[in-house]
Amino acid sequence: MVPQVGGDVGDGTSTIIWVVRHAEREDNVNKAWRHLFHSVTHLSKDDPPLSKRGQLQTKECATRFEHVHLDHVFSSPYDRCVNTAARIVRDREIPIKVEPGFSEVYLF
Repeated sequence: MVPQVGGDVGDGTSTIIWVVRHAEREDNVNKAWRHLFHSVTHLSKDDPPLSKRGQLQTKECATRFEHVHLDHVFSSPYDRCVNTAARIVRDREIPIKVEPGFSEVYLF
């Protein structure tokens, strides 16, 4: 499946914004990941890597965007997000612009 757009686009006056969520996280399929990470590093890290399935999902996503023109790519600073974006822009000369404002904000 290729990303689809409805309406009149491509006339040079339209801006299309694609929003892609990161692929599957390791801690979503491996509940022990946080405990194992903490016990080995003695740190708390809310930035789990992509799972094996998540890595495959990034390839599938990149395939969907293979023929889509992209001018800019933004990502939150989380590794899983940067890795997802990196797969999409792989072999293209498009820098990933890391935007801290795209991170979760905890107000409690």
